[in-house]
Amino acid sequence: MLLGSTSATVAQHAWCPVVVVHGEGNAVSPVVVGLDGSPASEQALAYAFKAASRAGAVLLAVHAWGDHGPWDSRVALADEGAVEEIEAAAQRMLAGQLADWPEKYPRVAVMRKVIRQRPAAALIELGQQARMIVVGSRSRGGFARLLLGSVSQAVVRHATCPVAVCHRNPEDSRP
Repeated sequence: MLLGSTSATVAQHAWCPVVVVHGEGNAVSPVVVGLDGSPASEQALAYAFKAASRAGAVLLAVHAWGDHGPWDSRVALADEGAVEEIEAAAQRMLAGQLADWPEKYPRVAVMRKVIRQRPAAALIELGQQARMIVVGSRSRGGFARLLLGSVSQAVVRHATCPVAVCHRNPEDSRP
């Protein structure tokens, strides 16, 4: 797993969206997009809306968080309070990230889901009944990725439907 496959390596290092096709996906199911409030997840959201619009599919916007600290969720890092508070913060983050998109894509129905589960596991599980999974990649350095793993890399390796990995704009200096 340290060396990875060609598709995982390309998805990790490319600065453009990369789609890894594991299977056809479920043609009547939603496009699932993992969101965490980062610039990379904004790129993923744009890609997901375009894909859902072209396919006439529902968009399922997901924020998953676990009890594993800041690497699972920006929301959990900012709010170490009760589960209800973390989930409410996640719902606010999703609402904020999705706010302008229905105007651009009025024919795309949007569903939101906050899941208390490790992000990669949640997305892989949802992918079993999805047309496609779209994730952002923050492109952390190699050493951090080896120690911490990467949601996008795990989804690329283990999902059973097509996976699109979108990278933040390299000119964007935000973390």
